[in-house]
Amino acid sequence: MNCYKEKGVCNEEAKKRLFQMAEQKERIFVIGSPDIDIMLSDTLPSLQQAYEKYEVEFDSYSIFMYHPVTTEVRELPEHIKEVVDALLASEKNYIVVYPNNDNGTEIILNEIGQLYGNTGKRYLWNSCY
Repeated sequence: MNCYKEKGVCNEEAKKRLFQMAEQKERIFVIGSPDIDIMLSDTLPSLQQAYEKYEVEFDSYSIFMYHPVTTEVRELPEHIKEVVDALLASEKNYIVVYPNNDNGTEIILNEIGQLYGNTGKRYLWNSCY
């Protein structure tokens, strides 16, 4: 872990967790969460507007989101492969929300890349990049 850089976290609980992971307290700053600020905003689009913007063409779907567990990065390739294989085998439509930008994100992005263009049954929604 690089303890020489400042770390921005969304709240006091996250600050406490980072401190417990041996980060220096004076290098951890609570900066809020732009995602939560947006979700609580009065200017969010309607569901219909979101469907149109992201060209969601189906009425029935599940939402898939998988964030890396930073303490289990070694197991991540196997875990995410099992999940993506299950998605590919299913007959459902999915809106896939990209993972947060933590250690292991690239592993997840590489694996969920298999869903792009797969039989028209999957829909990928880029929430972070």
